[in-house]
Amino acid sequence: MYKPLAALLLAALMASLLPATASAQVTRFTPESGWWWNPAEDGVGYNIEIQDDFIFLAAYTYMASGSPRRATWFTASGQMQDQVTFQTNEVWTAQNGTCPTCSTFTPPQLVTPAAALRPLRVDFHTETTAILTWGGQEIDIERFDFRLSQDLDIDPKTELWLGEWQIVMDWSPRGGDYVDFPFMGEVLVFDELTYDSVGDYYEGCRPQDSTAGWCDSFALQHHPAYGFYNAPDDTNIIVVQENPDTVLVFETLVGTYQFDGYMKICPINASIFAGCLDNSSYPVMMARGWRSASRAYVQGDDHAPSGVAPTTPVSKAAAAKSRRVEPVMLPAGAQKAAPRPRADAAASEARAQAAMARQRQTR
Repeated sequence: MYKPLAALLLAALMASLLPATASAQVTRFTPESGWWWNPAEDGVGYNIEIQDDFIFLAAYTYMASGSPRRATWFTASGQMQDQVTFQTNEVWTAQNGTCPTCSTFTPPQLVTPAAALRPLRVDFHTETTAILTWGGQEIDIERFDFRLSQDLDIDPKTELWLGEWQIVMDWSPRGGDYVDFPFMGEVLVFDELTYDSVGDYYEGCRPQDSTAGWCDSFALQHHPAYGFYNAPDDTNIIVVQENPDTVLVFETLVGTYQFDGYMKICPINASIFAGCLDNSSYPVMMARGWRSASRAYVQGDDHAPSGVAPTTPVSKAAAAKSRRVEPVMLPAGAQKAAPRPRADAAASEARAQAAMARQRQTR
């Protein structure tokens, strides 16, 4: 998981790439529901449920007094102020409710906690990071990763990409018919982790159709995909082969089940950063993605169903070869987005070059 301060990079990244009228739109988000925590405070957690503009928060923490200081719950709920902020002076705990071994149900009695615990505020920075202001403290919290990263030797921001992802992209900056029909879809499957002396990678493909959920030999040959964590900028890079001459290159910030970012269409031999992402001649196309199938599903293990092989590989191959999306440069005089600042451009480029070299060896 990334730190809240670093997670603010997405808004700055988008603002640096697009005109103000466009960049304002991409920072809208709905925080994820689920378990949240502060990694430095093991044993304390926050369950957050958000539906529309309503939030319910339950804090699992400990009593301020007593020996031992026993675990307890505090709850707060209400309407969010602006989709990313919640503030209230009504925090509750409860007593004398039903126990697991009680034979009859007893409604709990709500109790107002000490005055210091009644003001509570949550400021969400991204879908998966926030600051909780409570009890006189500001606490950085983030979504808890129960299962997405399992291997201690693999960077969490690499391993959590395993699974199937559905992506929506805005191709209108390419001009032409895309202005009237701007939205395009993508499906990617990442089912393998690899590594070398430079770093870790997640690899997969664009599957033959949206129901396959796996990478067959045709998909791996014609539409391989790979990605890596770009540590200096706290972003993830994804490269998808569109055709023998062209790739789609994404730069994203990933949460637990979703990512936000942008995409460019570039020549396959262009360097990932200097030649593509940071080349202002190629249009910036916004992209958002969601995990649509689990790691267990795409890897076909004993805890999930396996994907079913497509039954029409010949027709699929013909369809794939007929699509010739080529890189398009912005015309002379067009407004171009300035390249986003890089924390360590040389390190990012070296990492990308190593990734590209690895893919050429494996293809």
